Amino acid sequence: MATRLKRGGTAKKSGVKRGQKKPVKRSARAGPKASGPASMRRAPPIKPNRPVSRNEKLIANSHFRGLLTELAGEKALKVVGELTVPMTDEDLAEAAKLRISEVRAVMNKLHSARVAAYSRTRSDDGWYTYTWDLCPDNAHKLLEERSAEKCEEKTVTGEFYSCPNCFEHTSKTYGFADASDTEFRCPDCAEMLKFVEKKK
Repeated sequence: MATRLKRGGTAKKSGVKRGQKKPVKRSARAGPKASGPASMRRAPPIKPNRPVSRNEKLIANSHFRGLLTELAGEKALKVVGELTVPMTDEDLAEAAKLRISEVRAVMNKLHSARVAAYSRTRSDDGWYTYTWDLCPDNAHKLLEERSAEKCEEKTVTGEFYSCPNCFEHTSKTYGFADASDTEFRCPDCAEMLKFVEKKK
């Protein structure tokens, strides 16, 4: 065991054998040593969510999706579901996993209903590229017109339905168009709606 001489000639044992390294004292201020992979030591900063586009809000509307199916069939849901930003028909076909001819057929039907629009650019080789986008304002206007038509239909037909469970508390009745939208089930409790007989 190695010895060190104090001032005055007295020897003090260091407690360290020859050939061994002296242990390093850690400062109490240093805190516990970090363990685990570097990615786990500090959480990355949370990035703010990007704003939702008008197209995405429109696509999330269940009434609009029903309108798409009515105008251009089931494939319209796949095509328009990818159209969150303006896209060419080639990019739409790749994203929706459909043929370009199918995408163009869908978008042409929506264009005829003025729910979609396109811009055309010409390359130096003379080829045209079509970039498609939705028309949210026209789509909302068309939805309002369809809703007004349903109200007129309800007034003309005079068919009403009610829920046997909820009617006593809510006194709600549903026209034929509204009842058919929910497959003739109560939107509150899912009970089958009953036809309201006209009083003579």
